Amino acid sequence: MTRPSVKHAFALLIMAVCLCLFLSPAAHAKKWQLMLLPGSHSYSHAKDLITVDNTVDNTVDNTVDNTDDRTEPSAGFSDFYTTIEQGISRRLVQELHTVVASERVFADCRLEFCGHANAQESLKAVALKAPEVELVLFYSLQKRFMKNNSQQEKSPQTANLQNPSFENLSLKSSVESNVSTTVLNVTLIDPVSYQQYESFSLNILGSEEGMQTAQLRSLAQDIGGLVNTSLQQSKKRSEFDLNLRGFLLEEITPFSTFILSQALDTRLTLTKSEKQAESLISYLPTMNIQFRVSSSLTQSQFSHLMQRFFEQQDIRVISEYGRESNRFDVARIGNPYMPSLVSTLFAVCLCILLGVILVKRQIYHYKLEQYAQSKAVQRWLEVYKKAKRPWFLLQNKWHNQHSYWLRLSRESSDLEKQASLFFEAGDVISAKLFISKTLNINSDAALANALVKKIAEQESNQKELSEKEQRVRNKIAKAMNSYRGKQAIKALRQTYQALHASAGEKKLRRQHKAIKRLIQKISQDFASAIYHLELTDLNTGETCVLTAGGAVNIGRAAGIDADQETRLLSLDNSLDFQLNYKALSRMGKHCKLTANENGFFIEDLGSTNGTFVGSEQVKHENGPRALLDNDSVYLGASSELTAVKLHVAIDSMQTLMHLRIDKQLQHTLDMASLARMWPDYVRTMRSSLVMLHSSCVLALDIQNDALVITTELSCQNNANYRALVRLSLSEFANVCPLVEEQQNDVNGAVLALQENAQAHKDENCFKKHHVYYNNEPLLGQVPLILPCELKFKHHHIALSDAMMSGANKHIDILGARSAMDTALSRSSLSPKSDSGAPS
Repeated sequence: MTRPSVKHAFALLIMAVCLCLFLSPAAHAKKWQLMLLPGSHSYSHAKDLITVDNTVDNTVDNTVDNTDDRTEPSAGFSDFYTTIEQGISRRLVQELHTVVASERVFADCRLEFCGHANAQESLKAVALKAPEVELVLFYSLQKRFMKNNSQQEKSPQTANLQNPSFENLSLKSSVESNVSTTVLNVTLIDPVSYQQYESFSLNILGSEEGMQTAQLRSLAQDIGGLVNTSLQQSKKRSEFDLNLRGFLLEEITPFSTFILSQALDTRLTLTKSEKQAESLISYLPTMNIQFRVSSSLTQSQFSHLMQRFFEQQDIRVISEYGRESNRFDVARIGNPYMPSLVSTLFAVCLCILLGVILVKRQIYHYKLEQYAQSKAVQRWLEVYKKAKRPWFLLQNKWHNQHSYWLRLSRESSDLEKQASLFFEAGDVISAKLFISKTLNINSDAALANALVKKIAEQESNQKELSEKEQRVRNKIAKAMNSYRGKQAIKALRQTYQALHASAGEKKLRRQHKAIKRLIQKISQDFASAIYHLELTDLNTGETCVLTAGGAVNIGRAAGIDADQETRLLSLDNSLDFQLNYKALSRMGKHCKLTANENGFFIEDLGSTNGTFVGSEQVKHENGPRALLDNDSVYLGASSELTAVKLHVAIDSMQTLMHLRIDKQLQHTLDMASLARMWPDYVRTMRSSLVMLHSSCVLALDIQNDALVITTELSCQNNANYRALVRLSLSEFANVCPLVEEQQNDVNGAVLALQENAQAHKDENCFKKHHVYYNNEPLLGQVPLILPCELKFKHHHIALSDAMMSGANKHIDILGARSAMDTALSRSSLSPKSDSGAPS
């Protein structure tokens, strides 16, 4: 035989074997999915295995068997259950059946019914957690005592298959003997309908002690073979009703086709068909259809088959099997006419997208028409770049004009470059000509529009500069007239206005420098040396004397009437103050206050009754004694009851000291005695003295609405202080504004105040936030020309030379007004220390 003949013969042999296997009954045998569970040790009665329960009161009759067989539970058999389960499982797996592990449903299956009370509870758990299981196999061992002496039957027999009550689950032996035997019981039950499928019992001779593991494993495999044979050869058919509710006819047709194709021996008989009255939409009805099903499938297998179909069709249903009515009720969840959430969202998004496209199309179409009319080339090209997308359907209308607008864009760009060159060269007229041509063909030309703005701004600046230059010249002329008329403050105000108007202008740089020189000349011509200054609050009548002379002599007047006020300036630029209290020594004989870079000092000049700082006496031979903040100075006696008590307040930088007289004498002396001892006591209480090195700050206490004399450092550290002016007492005494709004807005606010006739409202606002010096706004540093006045809001201060006071003022003004005086609550002059408290 040649080689090709051998190959053909071998191929024919393989085909014959495959044909035989295909035609054999085993090839068409159905493979089952089973779960093995331990049953009861003794279940001669149906109640010991399962109770068919459709309602609470519907139970199967549990009739006791009338045979004489006696069964009793044997707990020792539970040790062999693992061997039995392994033997049965191995044989079933060899026959290509699927054994589902009990651990998927139960945590521990070593107890009967896996820890449940009966088989029904176990089957419920299996149907819930392992729905793919088609049959549940219960196995158990029993010990029996036989009364019949006949020979024991060893061959297994099958129980009645049509009896769903399981009253014949165990095989009863016909032998009657006192010999004990062991019975291996196996029952197959459908977990959905609780109907018994098959039942086997196998008697094992011998006692519990005589059984071996190998013997049990062999018997278990044998009974597994019986189960396999029964499952393959069984022709049992199940009949039940199937009710489908809420489905469409288009869904029921593929359902019946699927069932008949998957189960060839299944018959579906239509018994009822009607429209469902509970439909949400009457003109879109659903159907209620009922079938009579006859099949070799069990109810569990049929339920799995239906579930697989509904999963494939993505249909959500509720399925329930009624054991009493023997019927499957399948109801669809939701209305089949309603689209799914995904399709709904897709449809909504699609509608929104179409609406957006339509709206944008109309917007682009409108813009293209408007830009074409206004010759806005750049904007037309930008819109067309967006509108040419195919889904807007605008290309047919506007595509032919695209080349025209591109040409206009190139021409306008060339004209822009020409205009820019002429503008940079200074030829504004030619630049305007090319700009006009550019804008005629392209109103969107960016460079041309920018050049138009630059030319307009340049012309406006030239016009404004000419107006500003003329205004500055007018101010300078007015300032010169005021200067010739000896009106120094008015002249300085006008020159400061001109200075701020010319600031920052390159073409007015020469005038700006000339104005600065004029301010210096006016300030030098009217400057004077002032070291002692008296401030009087015209609202309250209180006074405060500022001295920068370096020394103050304190003593009693000798031979001078108390009503005659005189201040004497010594040769060393010191100020002589007289306190007409009879306990004090005469002027130049009691004490002296001095100030230098090291601080403030007090020195006794050989007084009769002495000078005391606190409890310590200041002696003449010891020299000057330093004063500290919050010291108390006693003049004329060491006792507080009869001495003149002075309170000392010094700032932290040792640049300013304030003295005030305490009012304790009013409590120790009556008014008649006080008038004899101190004639001018009342006026002294409304006066104060401040010693300083060179300058101080007049500030507004915002919290108390009062004017205070303090230092710049104190204003910076105290948020309640607002610095107004700085007073400098020196050879060239001057006053300088410190109000922030006044310094920042001089150019705008002052000019509006002085020149605009319609700015009456702005004038009132200006007066609220600026300091006035002799009714002129204080715009910069000016010389201190006495007498003069300072105004801020409702505060009104008069400034005069302390050495040239009139006769109506008294010499004894050394003491400061008391902090407990009621005038402190009103707008008043109250020098402050750095701590922020009234001194």
